[in-house]
Amino acid sequence: MEWLKKPRGRSRVRWCSEPLGLDIETSHNHDPENPICWMVSCQLFFDGVYTFLRTPRELVEYLKKLIEDYNLGEERKILVIIHNASFDLSYILPYLQKYLPGAEDAQIIADAPHKIKMYSQGGLEFRCTYQLTHKSLATWTQEMNVCHQKKIGLYDYEEILYQDSKLSADQKEYDKNDVLGLVEAFKRHNDLRGDTTATVPLTQTGYVRRAGRRLCNKDRYYRLHYVLNARLYEESYNGIVCSYAGGYTHNNRHFQGRLIRGCIGHKDFRSHYPTQARCYPLPVGRPQVYYDARWLGYRIRKVKTPTIDDILGLYPEYSTVTRLKLFRAQLRSDDISMPFLQYSKLLNCKEERCLLDNGRVLYFKGSAILYVDNHTLKILKEQYKLSFVVEHVDRYKNGTLAPPLVKLIDQFFAGKSDAKDHLKEVEKEYGEMSMEASIARALLAIEKEGVNAIYGMLATNPLRQEFTYAWETGFREVPQVKSVPEQLDDYYSKYSTFLAYQTGCFITALARAELYQYIKVIGYDKVLYCDTDSIFYLKDSATEKAIEALNRKKHENAKKVGAFITNKAGKKVFYDVFEAEPDCIGFKGLHAKCYGVVFEEKEKPVFKATIAGVPARYLIGMDGEKPIYITREEELAGLTRSDILKGKRDFDAFKALDNIKVGFKFKECTGTTCRYIDDVPHIEYVNGHRIETAGGAIISKLEEKEIRESWIDEYEKIYTEEEINGEI
Repeated sequence: MEWLKKPRGRSRVRWCSEPLGLDIETSHNHDPENPICWMVSCQLFFDGVYTFLRTPRELVEYLKKLIEDYNLGEERKILVIIHNASFDLSYILPYLQKYLPGAEDAQIIADAPHKIKMYSQGGLEFRCTYQLTHKSLATWTQEMNVCHQKKIGLYDYEEILYQDSKLSADQKEYDKNDVLGLVEAFKRHNDLRGDTTATVPLTQTGYVRRAGRRLCNKDRYYRLHYVLNARLYEESYNGIVCSYAGGYTHNNRHFQGRLIRGCIGHKDFRSHYPTQARCYPLPVGRPQVYYDARWLGYRIRKVKTPTIDDILGLYPEYSTVTRLKLFRAQLRSDDISMPFLQYSKLLNCKEERCLLDNGRVLYFKGSAILYVDNHTLKILKEQYKLSFVVEHVDRYKNGTLAPPLVKLIDQFFAGKSDAKDHLKEVEKEYGEMSMEASIARALLAIEKEGVNAIYGMLATNPLRQEFTYAWETGFREVPQVKSVPEQLDDYYSKYSTFLAYQTGCFITALARAELYQYIKVIGYDKVLYCDTDSIFYLKDSATEKAIEALNRKKHENAKKVGAFITNKAGKKVFYDVFEAEPDCIGFKGLHAKCYGVVFEEKEKPVFKATIAGVPARYLIGMDGEKPIYITREEELAGLTRSDILKGKRDFDAFKALDNIKVGFKFKECTGTTCRYIDDVPHIEYVNGHRIETAGGAIISKLEEKEIRESWIDEYEKIYTEEEINGEI
C-alpha cells in the first residue's frame, strides 16, 4: 500500500493507493403509514481484508479506527467507493456526521438532495461509482471481467430482515461478492484508463473534462480568445439558459396508436452532437446586444424593430438568442405532424391557453415570453403563424470550435473507430468469450463514453445550486448571497474555467435543425417517430433518393471543413453521417418514449419496445444459478410469470406490438419508486427487534404500471441496477 499524490498539482493531499469498498443491504417494515427503514448489514473490503458488520454504530467504530490507524485528515485520505451512493449514504450519513471526527469541515457535492456525487469527512472521501460509469454493478463487473461477479437472485427483498436476523449462506455470499466485485471492477477500470485513487475523477464527464482542460491549457492564447472574450453577462446568460433545450423527441400524431405494417426505414446520425461541433459555425465570440425594445424610449436613437428575417439574416456570421413576447402561435397546416414549439419554453403561460400535442404547441393564444435561438426560430417561422413583439436580441460572433476542443473530439472519435476495429480483430483471433475480447469491449465502451460525454461537458451550466448536509437538519440549499453578475465574475476569474457555455448550448439547437432538415426531406406524411438523433419513417425509393441527396451535401460539407479522422487502419471516418439501421416490418407509437417495432429475422419476427418508466426486464426466478427474467415485450404479448417459468416464451410479435395502447397494465416490469426518510440516529423496535436507524431510502416495486396518454419524464433512472435486475 502506498500514499499517492496527484501529479502536476500543488495539493498536499496524499491518497491511499487502496480504495475502501463499501456496500450495504437494507430492509423496511412495509408500513406506508409509519415507514421505518434500516441497514441490515454492511460489507467493507480494504487492503485485501473483507469485513462484515450489522449496525451503523459498528460501521462508525470501524471507520473511526481506520482514521486513527492511518492518521487520516486534510492531508491523508482514503477513497471510499460506493455503487449508488445516493441510496447507501442516506442510511449512514447521520451516523458519520454525529460520531466521526471532522463533521464541522465536511464537504458535499450533490446535484439535488440525496443525489450525492461526493461526501468528504475526517480524511474519508465517499464517491459514487455509478456516477463514474453510468452502469449497473452487474453490468460493470461483467464488462470488467472480474473474478467476483455480482450475484443475482440470492436475496428476497420482500422478506423483512433485522439487524439480529441470521443470514443464510447465499445471502452472505451475495453480500461479499457485491463489495469484492466493486473493488475489483474499480481497480480494473482505473488500470484501463491509467488512473489511481489520487487521479480518478468524480464523474464520467470528468475524464473528457480533464483531457480537454489539459489540451486547452497548452494553448497560451486559448483562455484569452475563447473564454474571456466569450464571457456572458447576466442578461445574456439568462437568455442562453432560457433558450437552451435538449433533443427533439416526438411521435407523428396522425399515426398515433395505429399499427403500421410494411417497409419501415430507420436511420440515425453517427455521433450527432460531436458532428455539430465539428461541422458547423458555433458562437465563439462575446454577446452583443443587437436590439432592445427599451431603446425605442430614447429619442436620440432611431431604431427599427427587427423582423424575424432580419434576425435570421445574421446567420451564419452570427448566432442569436431572441426574447419574444408571444401573443399567438398556430400551425400553418394540420399536415405539419412534427411541431417544434415546446410548451415548457413558454414562460408565464397557462396550459389551458394551449392546444398541445404531447408537450408541443399546436395552437396558443394569450401572452407568454419565449427565448429562442436562431436555428429554432427559423423552424418556428416555417411551421407557425406567429403574433409577437421582439423585446431583445443578443448576437454572438460565429466561428469554428477552438482547435484544442477540435483535437479533443477527434481523439475520442478516432479512439472509438480504432477500438471497434480492434474488437473485431480480437474476437476473430481469440473468440468472443475470451479475456482479450472482454478487455477490448471495455476499451471500446471507454471510447464511446468519451465521445458521448463531450457534449455534457460543453453544455454544463457554470452556475449551479449547491447543497449542504447536517445530521440534525438534513439537506439544505446553500443560500446564494452573491448576485448573478458576481457569480459570473467568480466563474470567469478562475483559471480552471476553460469552456464557453453558449457554445455547448447551441450544439443541441444545431442538432435539432439538422433533424428537421431530414424530417422535411422525408415528409411530414411519412415520418413516424423521431428521437434526438434517429427517425423511423415509411420507406420508398423516392424517399431514399431524397435522403441520399441530402447525405451527399452533408458529406461534401464534412470534407470541405475537414470533419473526419483517419484511423489506425488508414481509413477516413467522417462525421455527419445519417446511416441506416435495420429496417422494420411493423411500428406503433403512442407518444414520445413510447413505441414498438417488429424486425424481420430469419426464424421469426422480433419485437422490441421502448416505454418510459417500464424496465426492460424483471427477475422472476432462478434456474440453479441462472436468472429467469420476464421482459416488457413478453408482458405486452400477454405472457405471465407462470408462462415464463414453464418455459413458454413464443408469442405473436404483431399482437404484442398492437398491445402498446393507453391503459395497458404491466404487472411484472413495473419499475420502482423511491421514498427518502430523513431522521436522526435513534433506536426503533420493529416486531420486537431492536433497530439502529437514522432513516434512509425505501425502494418499492410498483404493483402495476399503466401506459398513459402522454409521456411525462417522471421516472428518473437512478436505480439502474435494480431496474435491470429486478432487485432492490
